[in-house]
Amino acid sequence: MGKNKPRKSADSASSMSRRYIALALSGAAIAVTIAVNVARARSTQPPATADPTSGKATTTQAPSKHLSWSLEPNGGGEPTPLLVGSWRSQLHGSYPEAWRVRLFSEAGDEVLWSERGGKSSDSTAVAAVPAHSRLFAVIDDYPFMWSLTPDVRSVDVGPEADGAVDAERRQLDRPRVGEARDDGAHGDDGAHDVAQAGGRRRIVELRVVSESPRVLVADNVLSEAECKAVQAAGLPLLETSVTFVGGRMIDDKSAVDKALQPRTSSTAWINSSWLGAIDEQTGRLVRSAQRRLSRLARLPLMGTENLQVSSAC
Repeated sequence: MGKNKPRKSADSASSMSRRYIALALSGAAIAVTIAVNVARARSTQPPATADPTSGKATTTQAPSKHLSWSLEPNGGGEPTPLLVGSWRSQLHGSYPEAWRVRLFSEAGDEVLWSERGGKSSDSTAVAAVPAHSRLFAVIDDYPFMWSLTPDVRSVDVGPEADGAVDAERRQLDRPRVGEARDDGAHGDDGAHDVAQAGGRRRIVELRVVSESPRVLVADNVLSEAECKAVQAAGLPLLETSVTFVGGRMIDDKSAVDKALQPRTSSTAWINSSWLGAIDEQTGRLVRSAQRRLSRLARLPLMGTENLQVSSAC
């Protein structure tokens, strides 16, 4: 019996050693698994960038493909969900006849665009559109139309100072939203130029006064100085208003035409050449007035007719 006791002790020691080795191997496997999972998690995170305001490292979160916006037709209508992850294919599926579709925010700013040929706003522009935003689809070269809801909205028509909107003119030459330029920058809605103009903003109320026909009215869009500049620029150009009778233009040059002329008003058309010929201050105020109207209507000046001035006398 005494000879067997050391043997039993040795067996116990060997068993304990095997247990310790097994525990050590198990712990090493767990450690390796944790390290691999951490490495995978780090590899899937977006790269860190420095916050220019605080200097601290931040990460830019990519929009989830499951997030959605609310898509409505131009001018408002029945909304449908537009998934962020498949917004382009869904958009062109909803408007198969359109070559280009632009998406406008509720504030009337173009935020995204897509062409059937493959070009579109980049991921930076997509990530900048908040989830659940109300967006309006404008196809090809059709103009944007304000929706009828809400029935009163505030619209920024430029800096408050007379003539200051002229400082924002460069926005008309910018590329579309999210489209890369040669210098690596991206197009926007002119927010940079707006900020550079500084000072107070002129905010007007756009009211719905009729749904059919669609009529919206805004007061005090132009200042008194801008209105007087438009009048002064048009005064030397006033001529008898043109009338068409039976498909023929009445020019008031003959007695017959004068007898047929039903209009008593006069009209002037102010073009860019005339604005360059008049005094600088008046021209600057007229251009400012044109751009305020452009901002209100959300139409670029290059697509509009010359400014018209009329006199009822």
